[in-house]
Amino acid sequence: MVIPQRDLTVLASGCAVSGRVAGRDLDVLGQFDGELELSGRVHVAAGSRVKGRVRANLVEIDGDFEGEVRTETLRLGVGASARGKFFAGRIAIVDGARLEGDVNPSEPAAGGGSHSSASGPSLASAAEPCPEPLLLV
Repeated sequence: MVIPQRDLTVLASGCAVSGRVAGRDLDVLGQFDGELELSGRVHVAAGSRVKGRVRANLVEIDGDFEGEVRTETLRLGVGASARGKFFAGRIAIVDGARLEGDVNPSEPAAGGGSHSSASGPSLASAAEPCPEPLLLV
């Protein structure tokens, strides 16, 4: 039997790290402030906090997040609190999660400023109607 190898890094509970992290997969159980550039998945666990910019294929938030996310798939779990700008191809928000900020279905155009994008809705909460389709679970 072949066991697949997983390149997973874990920021343990009780740890506080700031800076830039690059790699494949990361589970944040503590606190992180800075930039995450990952080719796989980032999981912000319940009780943890991330502040900064995140780029990964899959971003799962169950804890507290503030900043900017660029991902193919964004998932907000029960108890998640996310504030900032979110660029995602797909988004799933479960009942009990909180999302505040701008949600855009794709990358912003080059040279775009800090104004709201016409390519996606600006959300104050997950219950607000969206002019473009988003997958809300």
